[in-house]
Amino acid sequence: MREIKFRAWDKVNKRWIKLWKLCFAVTGELMAVDDIEGEVYGLHQVKLTQYTGLKDKDGKEIYEGDILKNLGMIEWGEEGENPEGTGWIIQDFHGEYHYTDAFTTPKEVIGNIHETSELLGKG
Repeated sequence: MREIKFRAWDKVNKRWIKLWKLCFAVTGELMAVDDIEGEVYGLHQVKLTQYTGLKDKDGKEIYEGDILKNLGMIEWGEEGENPEGTGWIIQDFHGEYHYTDAFTTPKEVIGNIHETSELLGKG
């Protein structure tokens, strides 16, 4: 079973925050996130990215939005976007989408959509 983890990008200050907890309403809706220093971030301020359960060739965890060398950016594909159903897909350097069965060989994280989006413009 895959470990469920997230990381959080502060869209306002352009930095990763040290995520401490997710805050939910009694209805189950995600309302905010807290960092390890106790600061609260509204959902308008952060972008949560989920751990894929995969690691790259160096053991680095691969998260949604990470850019993989010679592949592109990994993201979550809902049914209809992904021919295999709901699951992880790759947006390649040309903007086309591919199912993640390409993960049978080790990959290398070279950046992410938040800090190094210019990498997606290069193939």
